[in-house]
Amino acid sequence: MKSSYILRNYGQLFKALVTVVEPGTCVEVGLLDGYSMLITGEVLRRAGKGHLYAYDLFEDYPYTHARKQDLQRKIDHFGLSGVVTLRQKDMVAAAADFADQSLSMIHIDISNTGAIVRQAVQAWDPKLRPGGLLIFEGGSPLRDKVGWMERFGKEPIFPEIHSNPCLNRDYTFIVLHPAPSLVICCKNLTAGEREWQELGYEALTRGNLHSEASDEDFLNDLFGR
Repeated sequence: MKSSYILRNYGQLFKALVTVVEPGTCVEVGLLDGYSMLITGEVLRRAGKGHLYAYDLFEDYPYTHARKQDLQRKIDHFGLSGVVTLRQKDMVAAAADFADQSLSMIHIDISNTGAIVRQAVQAWDPKLRPGGLLIFEGGSPLRDKVGWMERFGKEPIFPEIHSNPCLNRDYTFIVLHPAPSLVICCKNLTAGEREWQELGYEALTRGNLHSEASDEDFLNDLFGR
């Protein structure tokens, strides 16, 4: 496995994000060795609902790329063929595969630059439901200075994130700075959706007050102890 996400154990983060957003239809664009793809797929499999559509250019990408047959073998090996579907399309063309507000999470990891973030927001924002997550690899000032970004004069991500009109109007976002860095954008709720969320919040609160789980059960469930 050759993902930079391993450096900071981002696997635990992706597991939590998919769980919190409630498993639904998810998209990942840019796969490499399938690190986050496998984690997202496993969360969906265990939840018994949701599906991940995983996109890449595979051998059509001239630089470091995933091999479709290798990733399909991994999907089959871990029993994820029912919840993960591989597709070969570029980032913008892939968005046409989905209806508006049909996705709960979108993860973009394709040698990201400021220009790619701008294109991704334009293409994918209509497809994401309110409350859903739009996630980008990179985004910190240090990530903007990695060798290939400076060598090829690529547009930095950090200024685009903070100046993009759609992100600043319709999303709440955070940049996680530790390498390789990550931008997590949550689409804001409209007034009507907030009312439904408030009803759900009340129900969850009442249920939690009547919970009888012990501290030991809680920690065992969280850490697999």
